[in-house]
Amino acid sequence: MYIHQKLFLIFFLILFAFHTYGQEEEEINVVGFRFLNYKNELPKDLLESKSLVLVSVPPVSKNSSLRGDWKSYASESHEYFKKIGIDAVAYAYLDDVFANPEVSKAYADIFTKREIKYIIVLSKVWLKIKNKESLRYVIVITPYSKDALFIANGQSAYKDQNKDLEKAMKKIYGVSIRKDMVKTNHLIIDQPEFLNTFTIIKGLKYQSFPEDLRVDKLAVPKFEEVPIPANRPGGILNNRIAKEIEKANAAVERQNFEIDRLFQNYPWKYELVNLDKGEEQLYRDGFLYRLVRIQSTGRMVKEFLDYETNDIETDYITMKKKPDGTITLRTIPADAPIHKFYIKNLARNEVYVGESWDADETWQEALTNLLDNLVEKLKR
Repeated sequence: MYIHQKLFLIFFLILFAFHTYGQEEEEINVVGFRFLNYKNELPKDLLESKSLVLVSVPPVSKNSSLRGDWKSYASESHEYFKKIGIDAVAYAYLDDVFANPEVSKAYADIFTKREIKYIIVLSKVWLKIKNKESLRYVIVITPYSKDALFIANGQSAYKDQNKDLEKAMKKIYGVSIRKDMVKTNHLIIDQPEFLNTFTIIKGLKYQSFPEDLRVDKLAVPKFEEVPIPANRPGGILNNRIAKEIEKANAAVERQNFEIDRLFQNYPWKYELVNLDKGEEQLYRDGFLYRLVRIQSTGRMVKEFLDYETNDIETDYITMKKKPDGTITLRTIPADAPIHKFYIKNLARNEVYVGESWDADETWQEALTNLLDNLVEKLKR
């Protein structure tokens, strides 16, 4: 009897320790506001299909916003993918792909042309456990939705997070062996291919402002709430994502009020609009121009907007106007995240980016910079 009680106690302690560990380490979300049906199963034809890898890493340090060395992480992971038989045909940085809807659409066109079937989200994330920072490798494998969302709500996904990248990759390999998955990907490239940068500007680009704004009303997109699907998958992670969305949605009204406030010194006509019906509907509603926001590193934003760039440049200078009318110069690292606004002509796809580089670290500062420069220019 005593032996049975002792064995039961040991079993209980092991179970409690395991349960406590599970409670301590929360599941990390690396796919944004997407509700996925997470399973410990790989797609059956993963080793017969093409995959695209979206990478995300922490900044270079806690005291810096500079993007970390994601290409080395991709190169290390690519060696494992080759051994497993995953044909990772190209790599891109997650934030770049979602810089704005036009950028996402351009990337989606590339993915579709290259016959991508699966998206692999490959992340490094710092996780706090008992007030101690621990690095985790998170891998999500899920079908490519063949549109600019890349990943659709409700679809199945394999997910693993591990403190050791090799163990995470061995787990994927083990699942593929146990499921006796057919492997036909034998011509996998030796080194990872990083998708080339491109411009999203289809018409002319002007480093100025459209003078027609003195008479034409400007369409200013609102921040919009993120819908939560009624039939979303369950689970702790998805429940937390739902709470994160609710929190984000609660801030939308305040953000739109802030846009209105920032436009208080704009002397011409503008209107906050929803973009759910697209730019063509805006044009039919009488708008010739719309405001556009883009967010990524300064270097990538310049590439997307067809600025001349130089790999030697490590910083970009933003010109800011003080309330007294004087100009100050702000230096922001080229590989730090920024926001930039520009104006698009809806009839001719022309883009007006302003006379000076006016990107900034928050959307509020970036919008203020653009409006100050625009008003000063068109009032002359």
